[in-house]
This record gives sequence, C-alpha cells and structure tokens, in this order.
Amino acid sequence: MNSLSKQFHISRPKIRSVLINAGIPPRSSKEQRSLGAFCRYHYQEDRQLDNGSIIFWSKPRVNKNVLVQCGHCGKQRYCQLRACKFKRNFTGLCPLCFNRNMNKDRFADKHPSWKGGKILDKRGYFYIYKSYLSPEEIILFSSMLNNRGYIFEHRLVIARALKRALERSEIVHHLNGIKTDNRLCNLKIVCASTHPGEEQRFVDSLRSEIARLQKLLDDNNISY
Repeated sequence: MNSLSKQFHISRPKIRSVLINAGIPPRSSKEQRSLGAFCRYHYQEDRQLDNGSIIFWSKPRVNKNVLVQCGHCGKQRYCQLRACKFKRNFTGLCPLCFNRNMNKDRFADKHPSWKGGKILDKRGYFYIYKSYLSPEEIILFSSMLNNRGYIFEHRLVIARALKRALERSEIVHHLNGIKTDNRLCNLKIVCASTHPGEEQRFVDSLRSEIARLQKLLDDNNISY
C-alpha cells in the first residue's frame, strides 16, 4: 500500500476505501507484519562485500543467524543478524583471517612498539630480526630462524663466517663469558659434551678478570 501511495500520489485511506469497494478485504496489522517479516527474511538478495565475503540472505537461517562466507579462506559460518545488518565495519571474515588482516600492517617495523629489531632475552643473548638479513641470507639461514622471524646474533656471526647454516648440535661458545660480546674473535663452535656450563663460564670469567688486574698491577709496579 505504501508503494501504491507513493507511485500514484494517493493517500493510503483512499486506496483502502477503493480496495474495500472492489471486494478486496484489507490485511490486518498482524498479517502485514508477518508478511513483511517473511519477505525480509526469505526474499532478500545475497550481498557481496568489498573484501569478497558473501552474506547469504536468501538461505535459511538458524536462530536468526545468517550464513556468511569468508572472503579470504572461503569458510562458511553463521553470524548474528544484527551484526550483518547494522554493524558498519562488518567484514564477514572469519576470526583467524580477521586477525591476520588487522595485524598485517602492524608487524615488525610497522608496529608502534618496534624497538629496532634487536632484543635481549632473559638468558642474556641478543636476538635480531630477519630484516637485518639480505634476501639470500634469509633463504640460507631459514632453518636458524624461530617462528617469530628472529635469530641469535652470535650464531648468525658464525654462520656468516662459515657461509652456511648451523646445525642444532653446533653450540656457539663465548670465550670471555660475556654473552653480549658477539665479535667473531670471541666466538667458538663446540659440541654439547665440551661446552662449559654456567659455573665453569663464571670461573673462566673470574680468571680472566684476575689476570687483567694482575697485568695492570705489574705494569704500574704496584706490589700487594
């Protein structure tokens, strides 16, 4: 009735009286609401979003949930009707693809918490991000990268000198016991059986410090 009123510029009461005179009984308000709801729920066209996601308005619904297809992986799932219809930033993506899409521009040097790609772990070793590596080195040392794209700096120094990736059984030892001193002259490859433990490394560092102080005293002719 609204469409007829707008199309022919006739008031709704007049259209109602014409239908009654023609022997066509008007529908009750309850019938109109149920018919409108049926048309809204069952005769809407499917909608495709800009990212490729599809909202299947024409397919049956489960507890007022609409079937939606993810635009990235193609996975179908049911979403709330209110989110599909009224949420402005509704993307139609599944949670996994949505997180990947949101974080792709906030990773590594694009992240606001980026600190240069070089971090110090709890054990005292330096990690560096793969952005420090050339594309050829990323391919060559791919087995040495962790799942976040970081690599131990001391192992990278040795690997660059040998021009090959290190095996897991090859342990890089710091000769002076200082884990942040990653100069090539301070690094040595050892196996697990010959690699000194924490106590031995502490003893070696003390011995080297004592030898340095002894030499300093001898150079200045100081007796003790």
